[in-house]
Amino acid sequence: MSSPSSSIKAKEKQRWRDTWLPSRSKAKEVGGEVSGALITTLTIAKESLDGVPVPGLKAAVGGVLEIIKTIKKSESNAEEIEQLRLHVENLINLVINPVKDAKITDSLQVRIDKLTADLEHIKSDNEKMSKKGRMRQILAVYDHADTIVGLDRMLSRALLTFTAGGIIQVEKRIEGLYDVAAGTRNVIEEFVLTQAEQDILKTLPHVNARYDCLARTDASACLENTRIALLQEIFKWIHNSETKQKIFWLHGLAGTGKSTVAQTVAKDLDSQGHLGASFFFSRDEADRRDPSRVLPTIAYQLALSSPLFLKELAKCIDERRDAATSALSTQMEFLVAKPLRQLNSLSSSSFPFVIVLDALDECAPPNHAEMLLKLITNFVLSVSNVNLKLFITGRPEDHLISVFKNPSARMIAHPFVLHDIEESIVQNDIEIFLRYELTKVADRFELSDPSNPWPSNDEFKRLVRQCGALFIVASTAVKFLADPYMGEPKGQLHALMMGEEVGATHPYHELDKVYHHVLSSAVNGSKDPKDPKCIRFREVVGAIISVLSPLPTTTLGKLISQDFRYIKAAVNHLRSVIIVPSDFSSNSEQLRVFHLSFPNYLTERCSDPCFAINPAIHHLQLAVHCLNTLNSFLCKNVCKLPNPFALNNEVPDLEEQVNKVVLAHHQYACNNWAFHLEALSHTPIPHLGDGDILAQLKEDAVMTLTTFCEGKLIAWLEVLVLLGCLDKSIPALKAAGKWLKGNKPSHSSIQLLDDAKRLVQRFYNIMKLGGSQVYHSGLAFAPDCALYEQYKSQLNVRVLRGRADAWDPCLSILREHNDPVQSVAFSHDSTMIVSGSDDNTVCIWDAVTGSLIKKLEGHNGYVQSVAFSHDSTMIVSGSSDKTLCIWDAVTGSLIRKLEGHNDYVQSVAFSHDSTMIVSGSDDNTVCIWDAVTGSLIRKLEGSNGTVRSVAFSHDITMIVSGSSDKTVCIWDAVTGSLIRKLEGHNDFVRSVAFSHDSTMIVSGSSDKTVCIWDAVTGSLIRKLEGHNGAVWSMAFSHDSTMLVS
Repeated sequence: MSSPSSSIKAKEKQRWRDTWLPSRSKAKEVGGEVSGALITTLTIAKESLDGVPVPGLKAAVGGVLEIIKTIKKSESNAEEIEQLRLHVENLINLVINPVKDAKITDSLQVRIDKLTADLEHIKSDNEKMSKKGRMRQILAVYDHADTIVGLDRMLSRALLTFTAGGIIQVEKRIEGLYDVAAGTRNVIEEFVLTQAEQDILKTLPHVNARYDCLARTDASACLENTRIALLQEIFKWIHNSETKQKIFWLHGLAGTGKSTVAQTVAKDLDSQGHLGASFFFSRDEADRRDPSRVLPTIAYQLALSSPLFLKELAKCIDERRDAATSALSTQMEFLVAKPLRQLNSLSSSSFPFVIVLDALDECAPPNHAEMLLKLITNFVLSVSNVNLKLFITGRPEDHLISVFKNPSARMIAHPFVLHDIEESIVQNDIEIFLRYELTKVADRFELSDPSNPWPSNDEFKRLVRQCGALFIVASTAVKFLADPYMGEPKGQLHALMMGEEVGATHPYHELDKVYHHVLSSAVNGSKDPKDPKCIRFREVVGAIISVLSPLPTTTLGKLISQDFRYIKAAVNHLRSVIIVPSDFSSNSEQLRVFHLSFPNYLTERCSDPCFAINPAIHHLQLAVHCLNTLNSFLCKNVCKLPNPFALNNEVPDLEEQVNKVVLAHHQYACNNWAFHLEALSHTPIPHLGDGDILAQLKEDAVMTLTTFCEGKLIAWLEVLVLLGCLDKSIPALKAAGKWLKGNKPSHSSIQLLDDAKRLVQRFYNIMKLGGSQVYHSGLAFAPDCALYEQYKSQLNVRVLRGRADAWDPCLSILREHNDPVQSVAFSHDSTMIVSGSDDNTVCIWDAVTGSLIKKLEGHNGYVQSVAFSHDSTMIVSGSSDKTLCIWDAVTGSLIRKLEGHNDYVQSVAFSHDSTMIVSGSDDNTVCIWDAVTGSLIRKLEGSNGTVRSVAFSHDITMIVSGSSDKTVCIWDAVTGSLIRKLEGHNDFVRSVAFSHDSTMIVSGSSDKTVCIWDAVTGSLIRKLEGHNGAVWSMAFSHDSTMLVS
């Protein structure tokens, strides 16, 4: 009985025969044709494998050929042959032909070896079949058909295995390519910006202050073969990847060529693709001297250079929407430092990105420039992953030099004093410059006569000597000689070198000679200060050098009530010292000086009354002009907006509507009237003979200011809101009030100015939303004050109940902590406040607006004490978690945590050079720490109770501590030894402090008394009684004559 498996096999054979085998006669007709063609094709394919480095493949193909030849002897098997033919063709097309031209990889060799083995197996099976007798073959044709089918299937499987292996390899390659493509896509996506990220650029209040900005069209770089050694040193520093000096500080006297060097460095770096950003300051342009514009502009330029930076910047601005208009410290953190810290791509770059800042001394006011530089140095100190360097130039002003005197800043700065370069080297560079420029002048005026060269060799050498080490002398002389309005160059050069002596003891001796000659030529040699030409010069040029931002001729004319032709006549012959517009009626071309040394000469060194300019006179004149402009222009809803109650963001084309009414000279007056009054406090001592003029101008200023305060003050605030400049109102009102108090101490307008300041402080956030809010959301809710009484008639609404009787003494309430606040302190530059709380956090606040800058989390216990470093760059906090934390006051980042106490830290303080920290603890010890490294310098033991208060003497030689053991200890800050212990209190000593001259110590106690001690002898000078409770805090006045407790 047959098995089930043999039955199934028989059925499969029959199905195959029924499906694929035609009649025998049909097979006989085609069998020979098919097999003959197949043999020919396979024979050619076999021969083509000669020389192919695939051992065994040719022999295996030969075996398949033998199969075909064997089958040809039985032509009735044509159907089976047809199937074999198809697979043999596949063998040729999929294996033999590709292999002839292919590179045999390891994976391909494995597949060919497997196919060769399979073909050898087919060959051996065929040889077994060929050993049967012919009759038996004929009789078993259908069985042979079964065998052929089996061989056909074997060949099919062999080819399938070979092909499938190839497909798998291809798929692996494709998968690998897909992974590469996916990675490439991810990289590309990093560079593809979303619309929101692109829109970020529009929100940054940047200014055009690049090295190649329009205002610097005439700026020149160093000529070839000049400044060779200096430029080599600069670029050697840039290329030095090992240096820790990330800031190159190039400083020197005015006119030594700092800006030209900076221009060269920026231009070369830009051409190499390594200029991160550049900001070229200018004292005569408000935007280019404003420190609040610097960091947004740098961020803007970095974002243009790097899409990756822009992506990180977008995240930071999303986190802090008001970053661009916040304090400088907030700007630095969110616009520059934090985005850069996220960029690992900059750290992996072998060549640094460089930021170039030129003429930092022209950033104003000086204390803000100092703060900006401190922020920059602290940023460099705190960021290690960013391959970034800064090239900074400026005059050696005290407020800048002091920053680089800080020990930590010294570590990262590469200083270079430009005016200390050997004079012979500088003169060689100046000689190259003069030869180049004077050749152009000679060509222009057709003076290039080989037989009679101009200038002569003697004239040229004398001019070079006259320039000394100041490039500005050479530059000014060239401009003067090239000015067609001044006559032919030969005579001008002779006159220039014969110029009147002005005293040869100061470094600007030769420069002043050049300036004086230029001015004398402009007024046709007049020596009469009352000559109309000289009066016109002082009026116009005095205004040009005194305006807070350069103005077009037409705008300046409207401001000072003069026709533009009058201004043209004054400056037309001053083209060597003033940038004169090609079209005096243009509203875009501005009047400004070529170099800051020119106004310095006029206001500080010029002794000729024809040209000497007293800044006090011109600032007063400009203040009066501004106030007169506002008094004649301002009124409620001056822009005639259709819906005066609309908020700014609800008015379509608001800027366009405002600019149609509030013209350029109106806007200048709105923004700057008070700052011309403030500038008077920074001007030199009045020139002799100007007393009567100043006195009259002050009277005029008081009168116009009174008119403004009594009728235009609120309308002015409204226009500032429409211009988006309400933030300028508070400093302006402060400045005006201070000036008026200094001149008319009891004037009624002082109160109006103060009330207006309080109005803005109280309602700033709502008033800034729209001009009408000044009235309806500000003035209407003001208390009964002089301002309200003066302007209540302009209100359309009245608040019947709820208005206060007077301004609250509290300017602002800062709300962010969730538990009691234990300690507060101002930064020494008065721009920030720090607070420590029982909620374990430290908060940094903007001292002007009261807004929260940063909330710092890092302690695990109550924050008992906080303090700013004296350079306002660091904060230290002490906590009940037994640690101190040092924070970056700019970024808010935790610099380091100090561990060394065994109990609550009750008090912390910085030394006055910001290099050390002292802390007192409930573990009865005082610790002195290195503020830079965080290392414990020494632990002072000598108190028998918890240390409640500590302080450094101002000369940093002593430390004082107050303890619960009722004593005061004086310690040597250098050695840590106990100098003496002071006894005089009957209870805990809660607070201690040094006088500012370091000669006295004051202590306050729970015994309700204050003790004053001699810091040198330790003797009790006086015990003060008057409190009815514990004395928790005291402080000396800065002149050490008063004490508050």
